[in-house]
Amino acid sequence: MKNLKGILFSIIFLVLALGFVSAVQAVASFTVTDLSFGSGTQARGEDVTQTLTLTNTGTDPLTINLVSRLPTVYNTVFSQPSVTLSPNAVANVDVTITIPDSQSSQTTTITGGIVATSNVTSISRTAKVSVTAQSMLEITKVSILIDGNSEQTLSDSTDFIDDNLKAGTPFVIRVYAKNDFADSTNLDMTSAEASISTDGDLNIDDTQTIGDIRPTRKEYTEFSGTIPSDAQDGDTYSLDVTADAQDDNGAMHYAETTRDIRIERKTDEISIVKYKITPQTISCNGKVTITADLQNTGRYTEDNSFLVIENDQLSILDKSYSTSLKKDDVVTKTFSFNIDNKTEPGSYDFMLTSFYGSDKQSDEQVVTLTVDPCLTTTPTTTTTTPIVTNTNTNTQPAIPQVVPINGATPAYGSASFTDSSAYIIILVAAVIVILLILIILLVKFVF
Repeated sequence: MKNLKGILFSIIFLVLALGFVSAVQAVASFTVTDLSFGSGTQARGEDVTQTLTLTNTGTDPLTINLVSRLPTVYNTVFSQPSVTLSPNAVANVDVTITIPDSQSSQTTTITGGIVATSNVTSISRTAKVSVTAQSMLEITKVSILIDGNSEQTLSDSTDFIDDNLKAGTPFVIRVYAKNDFADSTNLDMTSAEASISTDGDLNIDDTQTIGDIRPTRKEYTEFSGTIPSDAQDGDTYSLDVTADAQDDNGAMHYAETTRDIRIERKTDEISIVKYKITPQTISCNGKVTITADLQNTGRYTEDNSFLVIENDQLSILDKSYSTSLKKDDVVTKTFSFNIDNKTEPGSYDFMLTSFYGSDKQSDEQVVTLTVDPCLTTTPTTTTTTPIVTNTNTNTQPAIPQVVPINGATPAYGSASFTDSSAYIIILVAAVIVILLILIILLVKFVF
């Protein structure tokens, strides 16, 4: 019996305790609003004030204390760091922060927030704080170059439509970005990038580097793409263009815009979608072939379409008729001719022109043939004088020519002084001198 009473007492005590806690929680209740500072035109380095609203949703008075958990760079200040609220009462507290130079231009939720704590059972609420600053990066222009043609600006208010923008056409999108900081700030935009994303099947989603941008300057980058081959009349493609860069204070800057391009087919159109000349360079005799694909890129079937190939210099004029071409049909036309060795060297442009309705011109393209000089090879004879090498090391002296005197027959051989008349005269004189000396000696000593 005693145990039963103890159990009943414990149950009653637990129920009363839970009721008391619930009553306390119901009595101590309040809310706080989130805060949003700045805007797309908010300059950095300035103070901004917003109002924090506190509401006592309970049945008892509350004292609420406010503490900033934001980074110190925001220099948070409260007009009232503590407020007392009667039941159902509302209090507005001004909260002032400084927008730092490093603040991103995108709306950013700041870590920490503002914490409000009541004096009853320490109930806390956190007000989220977001900050937005002005972007000094601007997308000034988005343009398009269709199939290598001149640049055209894409408007931000109307769809872009051009006769050359059709199925299978290559194009280039240019995105221009500007650094809106004044020269005096000396703040560069570094590592700027641009991105394009699209809806549908226009395959151009990409990110390209713009690079660094000096104050007041603008730079651009390019994106390549191709209109889908199955694009239909009226198809519209939306280009979502974004750009971002970081300034020298570490702040990130963002810009975005949207452009729309729309395919609009002509009522009648025969396009030259592919063409080539083979070979592109030739010399002397040879065969040249031009091929071209005609496609009905208009809205209706064409029964009288044809291709004309023309070059006045070579007196070439060829007209190639086609069968009926339905919408999107393609037909290949081929034309061949010969180049002989009498053709002058140089470049020859061939005009390819498509027609529909028997005489209505639709498209033009040009292919170029280069004719090189016709080179001929003539054999040449080279006369070489043989070089004789004397391998005999015992070289004999040359025999001098003896010039005959008084009509004598010339004699050839080796000439010597002892064979000359002068030698004989000297020899006779010497004999005479020796004889005289002998006579003088005999007379003196013998006789």
